[in-house]
Amino acid sequence: MQLKSLILFTYLVTPFAFATDAEIILDQADRDCKTAQTASMFKALKLAKSCIKTYETVYEQDSSNRRALVSAIYYHLQAPGVAGGSEDKAKRYLQDLAKYNLEQSEVIWLEHLLAHDRQEAVKIATQLETSKIKYLATHYFLARTFRGEKQYDKSLAHLEALQTKALTINKTKQDEWYLIDSNLQIGETYLLLKKDPQLAIDKLLIYQNEMKNPQDKHYFWGLWSLAKAYKTANKMKEYQQLVKQIKKLVYKKDIKFKREFETGIKR
Repeated sequence: MQLKSLILFTYLVTPFAFATDAEIILDQADRDCKTAQTASMFKALKLAKSCIKTYETVYEQDSSNRRALVSAIYYHLQAPGVAGGSEDKAKRYLQDLAKYNLEQSEVIWLEHLLAHDRQEAVKIATQLETSKIKYLATHYFLARTFRGEKQYDKSLAHLEALQTKALTINKTKQDEWYLIDSNLQIGETYLLLKKDPQLAIDKLLIYQNEMKNPQDKHYFWGLWSLAKAYKTANKMKEYQQLVKQIKKLVYKKDIKFKREFETGIKR
């Protein structure tokens, strides 16, 4: 059954059937959004508008569907206006989410502010850290916020709390990513704090063992951070090996990484 037919079907079925089919519809919407990121402009706009329509339709039909609500929020925060993105709509949906889960709504907003209004992000982070934290995402984005403010000890404390909490909860796929990336963040923070570089190396090796796909932009950053840790530890053989490895790969597509890497190896 095509996506549009599924959506139409949801208007006609019982609430139970709707709940059953909603996951199928949302899976298709997620695929549409992902495909839109690499499609031609015309096709991308069509797919993007289709997926946000789906998220909103599912939520309108079942206001308890948290997945549809959160997907709609992220879409409106990240998509350009021409594709239907709207910060005002995102804020309204965040208010709905806050009725059920205040911490989740606040950390989603914090994540958004980190890219758009760092000063406001710091205010939200300062308020959030005084509450009892439930989610790995909260520790993760608090850590990123405080690292950006060069409050490295506070950042490290949240990353360590994230890793401790991860041992005691059933993790989502996104939680797994926060846990993996926390090793990169901890390793880099150890270097910034000028701690024993071997501590940084140990964490960065854990990270690199998980990030093995050269097509993932995080792959290069992890290799480069590990190389810098080896250099700090005066392990120049390992440093040179990683530099040569990066040079052999197609890293120049990431302009920011290209600039940092090529400047860094000249120092």
